[in-house]
Amino acid sequence: MSQAARARADELRDCEAAAYARGYSDGMSIESAGTAARLAQTLAQISGQFDALDTSVSSHNASANASAAKLAFAFARKLAGKLVEADPVAPIAEGFASLLTDLVGVPDVTISVHPDLVADVAQRISELAKGRLTGCNLLTIADTALLPGDCRIDWENGGLVRNQAQFDARLNDLIERPQLTTRGEAP
Repeated sequence: MSQAARARADELRDCEAAAYARGYSDGMSIESAGTAARLAQTLAQISGQFDALDTSVSSHNASANASAAKLAFAFARKLAGKLVEADPVAPIAEGFASLLTDLVGVPDVTISVHPDLVADVAQRISELAKGRLTGCNLLTIADTALLPGDCRIDWENGGLVRNQAQFDARLNDLIERPQLTTRGEAP
C-alpha cells in the first residue's frame, strides 16, 4: 500500500473513530436525558404522594384533636356536675367572691338561687361580704327557674348570671366549630 493510500486509510479510521465517539456521546446524552426525565417524573409522583400523606396525617391529627377536646369537655362536664352536686353553693360563692371589689359602695345586692339553697347561700354570702361590703343590703331570694349551682346576682348598675346549661352549650358550640389548622386553612 502506498503512502497516500495508508494516509487515506488512517484518515478514514480517524473519521470513523470520531464519528463513533460522537454517536456514542450523542446516544449517551439521549439516554441520560431520558433517565433524567423518568427520574423527574418519579420524584414528582413521590412528592404528590407525600403531599397526599401530609394531608391525610393533618386530617387525622385534626380529627384526633377534636375527639380529645370532646372527651375532655365530657369529662369536665361530668366532674363539674359532681362538684356542684357535692356542694351546690360553692360555684355561687365563687361568683359572688369574684364581684366583691365591684360591689364596694353598692347599697343593694339581690342573689337569686334555687329554692333549696336560699339559706345556705345567704349564710355563705354573708360570711364573704363581712367586713368588705359594709352598708350593703344583701338579699337572697328563691327562683324556681334556676338549677342548683346556678344563680343571678343583681345590683343597681350590673349583674352576673351563672347558668351551667348555657355555659355548656356555648362551650359545646366552640368545640364543634371547625378550627383553623396551623397553616390557616380549614381542615
